[in-house]
Amino acid sequence: PPPAGSPWAPWCVPVDDIGDRLLPPGPIPAVGRKHDAIAAKRLGYRAEMELLRRAADSIRLNVFKAFPDLEPNEYLLYDLETRGLVGIQVKSVTFPTGAAKAQVSVYRPALRPSPHTWFVIFLEDEGKTDFMDHCAVMPSAVVAEDLASHVVHGKLLVTHELTGRMARWRVPLGNLGTRLAQLADGTA
Repeated sequence: PPPAGSPWAPWCVPVDDIGDRLLPPGPIPAVGRKHDAIAAKRLGYRAEMELLRRAADSIRLNVFKAFPDLEPNEYLLYDLETRGLVGIQVKSVTFPTGAAKAQVSVYRPALRPSPHTWFVIFLEDEGKTDFMDHCAVMPSAVVAEDLASHVVHGKLLVTHELTGRMARWRVPLGNLGTRLAQLADGTA
């Protein structure tokens, strides 16, 4: 305990009671909707892990995580044979049940289109625990051109099956490691 008369006395608690002070016992109030900020962060984390898993399919690639997390290039892929280097921005989106389209949020102030920066967009259906069997691998310049608005958080419209203008960027998930190696060695 603090000395008698200390101005800190009202704020001091025994070590064993710190948890109750920070988070009082009782029911935890519901926060937000089903797809709140925590769900979005979890989806983003899963997408990053999927990128790493698929990049590991290529023995030519070394993967580096930017720290601190840089918006334009979250990951750098280095080709061990050609010494090529490419930056990857990972995005993900959940399609509500029955929806044919969804929007991927892109932070426009950090978007710096470059031939050495690509977006990998993972897709999932609401309520599913794994990603669809295809993803989009797009140059950052195309993403910048296709954003649906000019606000800070631009919206990139994608279709469920990556059809129409998105068709040329569709990559089967099983081939993503090979595609990433092509980006890094410059044969994209």
